[in-house]
Amino acid sequence: MGSKKNKGSDVDKYSEEYREKRMKNNVAVKRSRDKSKAKAREAQTRVQQLQAENESLQNTVDAMTAELRYLKEMLISQAGTDSSQGLTFCVFCSAFYHLFFNLVEGFFDFFLKF
Repeated sequence: MGSKKNKGSDVDKYSEEYREKRMKNNVAVKRSRDKSKAKAREAQTRVQQLQAENESLQNTVDAMTAELRYLKEMLISQAGTDSSQGLTFCVFCSAFYHLFFNLVEGFFDFFLKF
């Protein structure tokens, strides 16, 4: 088997051609590193945006869950009353239905983003 020859061993490191190639390579390396840093900054910005959005969505879920719990308690308490309260009961049923539908729709919208 033949031995491997070092590619750089025959190059005159003081020649103009060598210095020009090194300069071009240094510029290319700097450009590559700058591009990598820019991508890292963009990724970090996106992470921060997603964290803020996640926090906002979690607050919305918490608020809707609390409202759902309240309406559920109202619905249960109205179920035990006499028929003269029927209209109020229907209003709460309607509100409960709409809140539940919006909550489910919100979850689907959230998960469909990914």
